[in-house]
Amino acid sequence: MTTENQTASNGRGFAAFVHVGAMSLAFFAPPMHIIIPLVLLMFGGKKGTFLNNQLREVVRFQLLTGLLSAVVVFAMVVFFGTADLLVAVLSLALVPLFFLVALAPIVAAIKVVQGKDYAYPFVFSPRREAYKATAKKS
Repeated sequence: MTTENQTASNGRGFAAFVHVGAMSLAFFAPPMHIIIPLVLLMFGGKKGTFLNNQLREVVRFQLLTGLLSAVVVFAMVVFFGTADLLVAVLSLALVPLFFLVALAPIVAAIKVVQGKDYAYPFVFSPRREAYKATAKKS
């Protein structure tokens, strides 16, 4: 394996680790799931375009899911304290959706290990169309 291939392989492994690591931090240390990938992007993302793009995707996905989960938790707390039980039950129905969202970083890690650029769906990534175009060419 050449030095260039080793660097690309290490970048893929590191990017996959960041995808899955950020997801696990979201469950065990909620603010850190955004802070750590952001710090990695600021200090380590300049090494290569593949790693830089994947770190940006992780930060974008974690920001969106963190914001949405904060809104849902806030709604659950507010509406459980009031008489509007229907809204509280509906917000509880969103909990399984969060478990489905937790599978997205695992899919991303698998794609990244395979050497493919990955953009999360529904995150409005500016790179998503470029990834699709390169996937069609190869």
